[in-house]
Amino acid sequence: FFSSRRRHTRYIGDWSSDVCSSDLDLNVIAYARAAEAGRTYLPKAVFWAQGEQDEGLGTSQAAYVASARALQDDAAAHKLALTGDGSPFPFITYQNASHTQHAPYQPAIPLAHLQLAEEDADWALAVIMYIMDYTAGEHLTANSSRLAGAYYGLALYQWVFGKAKPWHLSPAAPVWGAKSIIIPFDHVVGALAFDTSRVSDPGNYGFTLVDDLGAAIAINTPVIVGNAVQITTATPIPSGSRLRYAWGAAGWAPGRLTGARGCLRDSQGDSIKFAAGGNFPMHKYCPIFEKVKP
Repeated sequence: FFSSRRRHTRYIGDWSSDVCSSDLDLNVIAYARAAEAGRTYLPKAVFWAQGEQDEGLGTSQAAYVASARALQDDAAAHKLALTGDGSPFPFITYQNASHTQHAPYQPAIPLAHLQLAEEDADWALAVIMYIMDYTAGEHLTANSSRLAGAYYGLALYQWVFGKAKPWHLSPAAPVWGAKSIIIPFDHVVGALAFDTSRVSDPGNYGFTLVDDLGAAIAINTPVIVGNAVQITTATPIPSGSRLRYAWGAAGWAPGRLTGARGCLRDSQGDSIKFAAGGNFPMHKYCPIFEKVKP
């Protein structure tokens, strides 16, 4: 874990500028203690849970991604210098979903989290936070904190012990028709489903469509076709239109019943359950995303 205590603000640019040295110093101490005991010490992964303050600051998606990559690179260099081990040093993150609380009310940081997990071999998305319950603004309830930890733990187990990067439910390139969109999904476990029992339906299961100026385009109720979602419209879809999922609107309080959210998931939870959470089925929920028609 990295902590925002001591000299660090809660903005990613500050953290990556000095590599959270107070936290990395703990690795130096742990390495020394292990050596004194005749044992080895090797940090395996970082749990990353940050981004809400950058939303309030107005950090762009590109700036956040650049800072996150710099932080990961510096942390990996620190591990190499300390231990001599040059193996990958994965960062496991969430996708936060509280952007509707911060002007300009756009999901720049959630999209940055998704971009890191999609493009970088050493970043993975453990959990989509719109499935959680919140209290006092952007703070999780105790039960949701435990649930988030279970998802992080599952990702850690899959990566460190299973030796394979854990993959989120990943929206692929859509097939655009004149009045239709088909969005295939990769890394589906079991079957796709629209599940309104955990996450309430904000309308069309979280899918929206806007033109290049941001004006809404009416869509029919999405349907699942195999490992894809099909969306149709009554009017032609112009070039530059944007298909969005779990986008939300200004002022929506975060959470599975009120916030920026969607109902699409796979069926991983049919076989993987969080026992301490009442056998909670740990399905993979679709991340917040946007796709643009060429």
